[in-house]
Amino acid sequence: MLSSSRFASNIWKSAPCTLRVQSFSTAFKAPSAFQNTGKRAGSLLKRRTITNQAASKDRAALGVLTPGSAALFIGTGVALYFYFSHEKQAQIEAREKARETKAYGRPSIGGPFTLYAAPSPTPSTSTTATSSTPSSSSSSSWFSSSSSKTPEPSSGTPEDQATAAWTEKNLLGKWTLLYFGFTNCPDICPAEMDKMGEILTDTQSTLGPNMQPVFVTVDPARDSPSRITQYLEDFHPRFIGLYGTYEQTKAVCKAYRVYFSTPPTAKPEDDYLVDHSIFLYLLDPNGEFVEAFGQAVEKDAVVERIQREVTSWEAEYGKKYRA
Repeated sequence: MLSSSRFASNIWKSAPCTLRVQSFSTAFKAPSAFQNTGKRAGSLLKRRTITNQAASKDRAALGVLTPGSAALFIGTGVALYFYFSHEKQAQIEAREKARETKAYGRPSIGGPFTLYAAPSPTPSTSTTATSSTPSSSSSSSWFSSSSSKTPEPSSGTPEDQATAAWTEKNLLGKWTLLYFGFTNCPDICPAEMDKMGEILTDTQSTLGPNMQPVFVTVDPARDSPSRITQYLEDFHPRFIGLYGTYEQTKAVCKAYRVYFSTPPTAKPEDDYLVDHSIFLYLLDPNGEFVEAFGQAVEKDAVVERIQREVTSWEAEYGKKYRA
């Protein structure tokens, strides 16, 4: 029996030459194939390593963000937003309230003036004379609209009653609602006067007679004392009607920044309308201006503001009202 080595040698020698060459070539190329496979595996491993490193960096930057922690974060943000919004609004309201209750910073409205009180439709102690009664005259008109002297009522009419001089001192000791208008006003003045009456009714329980409504005519040529008295009969019984010469009317309108278009040379028989500012003035018992309410301001808003001002004023000065 031939040995195994000799048998293999014999087989190799007996194999064709081409087979031996192909086998040798295949054996020679094998290491190159193994080398390419190793390179691909190394490249894949490298890419996985880079991906893992990037994911680690992302986790390090964001932290661990679970659905629960995300919900907690959002809820905390919403709660903080509403909290600070509420606090900001509260601060704004506090500043506004402080601004309203402080006397300084208010417009410089008002000042000395001298007018005259028309006889009241009903007995009233709201007005007090501060000067002598004007003398009577037999002139046809109740007084000359261009005169700067004290009005002289005609005889035989209600103007013969005591006509009290009314000054800024009569504003002291009571709250005052002040309105400038004229008796020939077709619609706006009556509506505002009615609103003043409703305000007086709504504040009756807290202020009562300590709120005085005052009507100042801006038509001195036609609004005689008797005409004012008759005009006020249609409104609240506590109304005080004031009148004066053209110069006196001009002075008080300037003090309270009221515009009016009555001509200086107007006569009682002239037919004209008067354009004028439409404001309802609120004055405190010190005679100081508090607020001017325009025509568009509702009655309830005026009453609310008056109540706030009264509460603030009484907290500072007490209920010190004159009889």
